[in-house]
Amino acid sequence: MFDRENMIPLETAEDRIRNGSRFMPSALVPARADGSAPDRLLWGEFDETPFSSPFTDEDMHRRASQADWFMSRLEDVDRIRFLSNPLPLRGVVFHMSRCGSTLSRRLLGEVDGAFTLSEPGIVNSTIVGSAAPRFGGIFSAVLAGKSGRFEGAYLKCTSWNLLHGRTLLDALDGPPAIFIHRDPVEVLASLKRSNSDWHSRLFIGGANPELDTDPPPDPDTGNARFLAGLIESALELEKAGRLRFVAYEDILERFIAGDMPEHFGYEVDEATRTRMYDVAGMDSKKPGSRFTSDREEKRRIAEEHPAIRSAAAELEELHAEACRRSGHSGTGA
Repeated sequence: MFDRENMIPLETAEDRIRNGSRFMPSALVPARADGSAPDRLLWGEFDETPFSSPFTDEDMHRRASQADWFMSRLEDVDRIRFLSNPLPLRGVVFHMSRCGSTLSRRLLGEVDGAFTLSEPGIVNSTIVGSAAPRFGGIFSAVLAGKSGRFEGAYLKCTSWNLLHGRTLLDALDGPPAIFIHRDPVEVLASLKRSNSDWHSRLFIGGANPELDTDPPPDPDTGNARFLAGLIESALELEKAGRLRFVAYEDILERFIAGDMPEHFGYEVDEATRTRMYDVAGMDSKKPGSRFTSDREEKRRIAEEHPAIRSAAAELEELHAEACRRSGHSGTGA
């Protein structure tokens, strides 16, 4: 990711951080199997331009070739992060996958002083595995690396991160959180187009040890089991008072004029409202393109594949409960 010519010694980096430079952990280099090297972190000095791509790592990779960087041992993270103050983390977005979470991130990105992260690889690689005990410190260092002109941060997680939601929220000192859900028929249709193995994500980092790890009878059933695991995890956190449910259809209303400004600690003045409506009219995954609903296409895919409808039927009760928790009618928009 980084240019070797721009690598600087650890001691030089620490001096620069003391003098106001901002470096953030960008990637985990796992320990070598032969024991010759421990877990290490790569830190990059990125400019103060917000990360705005659908996925944060896309921004990092584009800027990495021009960035100074250094490497540290994982155990050095606490010493380095205490050299500067992190941004306050104002909110965490969990989601069901393919349900408007990128829109929520873009809306938050229009808040004055907000720094947003979208499914960053540094979270995925350190919330589980050998780095997990230091996850809180690593993410604090990420926020310290962007504390220049920004005032607060928001994290949109990768969908499977929710399976470790309690650990994640505890490590981050209990920030406000939400779970975005959508009609499983539409989500399953979208997942089918991805041709990815979603079922196996139920078990990342040792999650759900009580579940049967045998392959599902078909991909749609596997996808449905993954979604069920997400909703069940969200329900547990909601019952503990640690997150709120938000329906896909209600994102815009709740983020602009509903309860999200209070929940996530931001204000919506007329200028912010205008910017939010502007980004809502654009395709969240294709910057520069206008948003067009694909709901009818997803319904068509579901009609053409009985396995999707059968798998979705297994989620009806969980979907109904999610709608009750979010206050959504569940009838679509």
